[in-house]
Amino acid sequence: MNAGIIPFVFENPEDFGFLEAKNILRFTNDPETVTKGTNLIVYNNSTKKGIVLTCILTSRQKKILLAGGLINCLKKNLDNG
Repeated sequence: MNAGIIPFVFENPEDFGFLEAKNILRFTNDPETVTKGTNLIVYNNSTKKGIVLTCILTSRQKKILLAGGLINCLKKNLDNG
């Protein structure tokens, strides 16, 4: 989370087995989708299948994520304060 990496969880854990190292994944949702707590569908361009992901975040984690990471979030707070 500190580096702006989103902690996704597979809605169906079996979907993890369908991923391969060279697959190209396409995220079509906007960043706010993750912070709303709704499911996110990522498309595997290599297999032409969608994978449902979830992401449960605290309000602080949402703020950090939307800022692009902890350092950016802290900098933004300093600039505004």
